[in-house]
Amino acid sequence: MSQNYRVFTGEEAIEAVVCSLRSGHKFPKGQGRGGAVFLIGAGCSKSTGIPLAVEISQRICIDQAKIIEKDKFGPNDGEKAFEFLKTQKKISAGLEIQNAYPELFNKYYSDPTLQHEVIQRAIEQGEGRINWAHLCLGELVHKRYVHTVLTTNFDLLVMEGIIRTGLIPVVADGVESLNRINGKPETPQVVHLHGSMHTYHVRNTVSEVLSPAESVSYSSAMYSLLQNSSCFIVVGYAGGEEGIMNLLIQATQELQGKTIFWVQYGSNPDRLSENAKKLMRNGGEGSGVLVGQDADDFFMKVMRGLGLGSPSWMKNPVAFLSGRAATIAEPEKQEDIVETVGSYRAKLKKLQTLWNQLETEKDPLIQVRELRLQGKIKEAFELLEKKVDELGTWEGWQLLGELAYELGEVAIENGLLEKAKEAYERALTLRTREQNPLQWAGTWNNLGNVYRVLGERLEGEEGYGYLKRAETAFENALEVWTREHHPLDWAMTWSNLGNVYQELGERLEGEEGGKHLQQAKSAYENALAVFDSPGTTQIAQKVRKNLKRVDDLLTD
Repeated sequence: MSQNYRVFTGEEAIEAVVCSLRSGHKFPKGQGRGGAVFLIGAGCSKSTGIPLAVEISQRICIDQAKIIEKDKFGPNDGEKAFEFLKTQKKISAGLEIQNAYPELFNKYYSDPTLQHEVIQRAIEQGEGRINWAHLCLGELVHKRYVHTVLTTNFDLLVMEGIIRTGLIPVVADGVESLNRINGKPETPQVVHLHGSMHTYHVRNTVSEVLSPAESVSYSSAMYSLLQNSSCFIVVGYAGGEEGIMNLLIQATQELQGKTIFWVQYGSNPDRLSENAKKLMRNGGEGSGVLVGQDADDFFMKVMRGLGLGSPSWMKNPVAFLSGRAATIAEPEKQEDIVETVGSYRAKLKKLQTLWNQLETEKDPLIQVRELRLQGKIKEAFELLEKKVDELGTWEGWQLLGELAYELGEVAIENGLLEKAKEAYERALTLRTREQNPLQWAGTWNNLGNVYRVLGERLEGEEGYGYLKRAETAFENALEVWTREHHPLDWAMTWSNLGNVYQELGERLEGEEGGKHLQQAKSAYENALAVFDSPGTTQIAQKVRKNLKRVDDLLTD
């Protein structure tokens, strides 16, 4: 079958998701809670330190390979150990590491106790932390944009994100509980499809992962759930499990037209699993794959698009606690309890007074960042522009430059870019390389981008002058950012420098133009040395496209 779904990139990706979430926001009371259904995979927990399924698979392979060849495998030899086990005929010859998780558990950890130990060890690597993705997801549930979250993860981060808002969701532990959940819920729901860390028997083996597809009742429950949602959004999930994916494919085949978004970290949509592609072909006209999306960044942008910013409980934690305290029932005849609760409320009242004072004296930079998180870039810029001289800090000028640059790019307004230039130049007078080399390099890189855009927009000597200044700015950044210690920053700066060389090469004629095009080619090749690898962002596609353009120009 050919691809018949859209691939979203850039801002259009977030706009599409935000539009769908808004369309299903708060159905009338009595008609269900309203909102979307999310499916959350291991990629959403990655930034907490919890390993991905493929990383757990690699760890299992290393442990098993060392039993055969004790001194041959180190902690980073997962791929090597996997291939070794194939040669020893311990696992299927045609298996790929990305899909090996069920078979490895089936062969080496079929006992429930052993499974639990492996999963518990993996979760402990997160050290009890929660990331921005799960905090934002909890707020989307709280604000009635989402009514059900399905998760393949064993961690409890989805639940924790929701509970922090003051809600207690209905929790279904295991895929077999799908037939007991409400397709049109008034209370938010969390379904742990593989079980959770507290489940006595977590579901990992081949038979356990495949069995759901055989159940008509599970398929019917999934159909009801998706039918009563505004859209279905998958984030951080590889889609390699037959059972769960077959349930989704069957349900969406019957629905025909459901809006589905598959949010992918990698930049290449061709790397979707075959089952994920089948699912996406069942989607409606507005469906699509969002590529190059880090989970934390994706949720931040969605919250920004909806005008929410940070979670509400984080904006005024004292008011949140006071609201919860007001719901505590006091027994009439237990004076000790009444006094204790009263004392607690009185302390919160005093804290609220202090909080209100702190809000009055709030650091303007905090206010600006809150506005930025809410997507109010212009308001943030205007507020900071009034305060930045008074602040007189590197942070203030740096942030003003970022806001002005963002506004200037969107509005295609050179006056704002000039303000960004001035802000970054002021920031460089307040932070030397010796004081903080990484911040110094970051400011030079940002300033280089401003110079580059101005150079591209302006003609003649003025444009040429800005491009040469951009070249110097990026070279300054590369004095600090090295491939060894800061590979992503190093690669991004080389990509930026390649853009400058390419523009100069296309503007200038003869030998001088050819020299700059050769420099552009080398710069892009440097960038791709880091970016052109599995799991990288969509920047690799842009760099490859630019490199092809340069090669074509050099050939001509």
